[in-house]
Amino acid sequence: MENAYIGHAAIGRAQISDTLASDDYAQDADGRPTSGVKINFKNGNIKVAGLVISRPLTLASGSFTVPGIVTDGARWAFVNTGIRVGQNDVWQANQVALVATAAITSGATAGVGFDPNNTFWALEAAIQPGARWNGFGGGNPAPTNKWSRDPNQLVTPWWSSATDQRLYLAISLEALGDVEFQNPTIEWTVYEVT
Repeated sequence: MENAYIGHAAIGRAQISDTLASDDYAQDADGRPTSGVKINFKNGNIKVAGLVISRPLTLASGSFTVPGIVTDGARWAFVNTGIRVGQNDVWQANQVALVATAAITSGATAGVGFDPNNTFWALEAAIQPGARWNGFGGGNPAPTNKWSRDPNQLVTPWWSSATDQRLYLAISLEALGDVEFQNPTIEWTVYEVT
């Protein structure tokens, strides 16, 4: 059989020796796809026009507000992400890679005569493997710092061995120039690298 048209099919197993392509597959002179999909089983190439591969990688996100004026060198330790982990997850290497980001999402102010061309600021967020002595649960009181308390939404990742501890962040502000933040809101996100 040279060509066949099948409107709908259910195939339990198939063996394709060359390529499989959508009926609208086309590529330009450089071999870049302009429409459709093509899978080459000989060389392992998959070509897709307008490729979008997405997967929710965000494990947790949140924010907190710091009262008062904040300047260069400010640091917030044990920022509770609400990611529930066990004591073993805290004390030993994890089976996953995690990345954290943070940003100040409220405005900045500067002194009179500051140089806007030489004024910079950034937050650095890092995973802080640590434990709370009494853990969470069992009627223990909440931590004093607001950012160390459990957020409204808790997450239990697939790799967590228990839920009595939390994954924390350490967030630091580095600022250059005469810049300060009044009652800043700090937003953070933890990504699981897959």
